[in-house]
Amino acid sequence: MQKSVYLFLCSLIILLSNCTQKDTKQDVLSKIKEIDRLHTIAKNNINDSTLIYIARAEKIIHNNKNLPDTLYIENIFRKGYYYEQTKQLDSASYYFHEVINLIKLPRKRNITYFRRAWEVDFFNKRYANAVNIAEKFINVSDENQYAGDLSYAYNLLGRVNSKLGDYEKTLMYNDKVLDLTKKASKIDFYTTTAVDRAFLLYRN
Repeated sequence: MQKSVYLFLCSLIILLSNCTQKDTKQDVLSKIKEIDRLHTIAKNNINDSTLIYIARAEKIIHNNKNLPDTLYIENIFRKGYYYEQTKQLDSASYYFHEVINLIKLPRKRNITYFRRAWEVDFFNKRYANAVNIAEKFINVSDENQYAGDLSYAYNLLGRVNSKLGDYEKTLMYNDKVLDLTKKASKIDFYTTTAVDRAFLLYRN
């Protein structure tokens, strides 16, 4: 629900200032609602028809050039999500990478896009790709505004370095996660990271 409201509001703000005489505010609103409806169906019903709903949304987006890029990005993400849920991880990775390559500015929705991308690569042991994605997220996100989201990126960097046996870097990234989770009042994540850090110190 939060995602739908967020995308709707962002799209509406951009679009209402760019409406042509052909595209009335009501037309734009109707198209946004229909795309959001199709995306919701695609998210909640992972089956043989899912890609049909995504294709319908894509057609609306391509036929209406006044619609914002956020809807186009979300549509690509829906494809990646479908392939991830159906365990076609190479295809999922392809679309998730397409999504993050289009992102230039900080947005709350970005953490979902980036986390899906780096987790798929991490799962497939493509550690260099996962690290590059996390670092890009860090570069496009403001620490004061997105401290909680950034904690996930630094956590990923710590996990990768742990897998590679670089415990100094792992501890360094653990420290960063602790700082960010404290700043964002993410108590559960802070506690989990602190326990992991203590275990790592004990073991090494």
